[in-house]
Amino acid sequence: MHKIRCLVVDDEPIARKGIKTFIDKISFLDFMGFSSNTDEMMECLKQGNIDLIFMDIEMPGTSGMEILKSELINFPMVIFITAYQEFALESYEVNAVDYLLKPVSFGRFYDAANKALKEFQTINDKSTVRDFLFLKSDGKHRKVNFEDIIYISGMQNYSRLHLKNDKTLIVRYALKAVLKMLPEPLFLPIHKSYLINTRQIESLAATTVNLKNSGQLPIGRTYREKVLKLLSEK
Repeated sequence: MHKIRCLVVDDEPIARKGIKTFIDKISFLDFMGFSSNTDEMMECLKQGNIDLIFMDIEMPGTSGMEILKSELINFPMVIFITAYQEFALESYEVNAVDYLLKPVSFGRFYDAANKALKEFQTINDKSTVRDFLFLKSDGKHRKVNFEDIIYISGMQNYSRLHLKNDKTLIVRYALKAVLKMLPEPLFLPIHKSYLINTRQIESLAATTVNLKNSGQLPIGRTYREKVLKLLSEK
């Protein structure tokens, strides 16, 4: 397993250098570059080689919080580093790994990096074969078998699991966070608001997917080519 590849996003040069200094001290982190705003960050992410972003919230243009609320699929892990305490609750609603207040001590930074390491290992652990996951709902951790999931729909910072026998489960995870917990290619994003269990596909058209006993879902325009290619290979 490779080191956690990190991007630092902050409009303050001194803050960027300080974060890089901390990253360089931690053996399992690998510094990949700087961005001074979220537009530059999105360009960097197109290369697909970032696992973790250390990101300020208040920056020129689109804020870091707005980016995470946009429900982008397969977005890297995020640790917020900011001077504003009032965004702490929102950061957990969008499933940030941690929320650090400036000025940040190295000890607090290291603790946050360790949280990211545990999540990274869980996501990338190919040796553990499971056919279920646990999701927190209504204050309880509920076991959900993969085979029982038909599809999942996103609702801002929540997701609704549509299960067999007309059952549903609402969890406080953004859709992109749920995707990270599920095995590929069994589960496939077909739209910014939908993930499907590919074993539940009954038929496929250019713009829609028909699921067994569960109706029809749209294929998003930006997902269409990838969806059709992946399913044609199955």
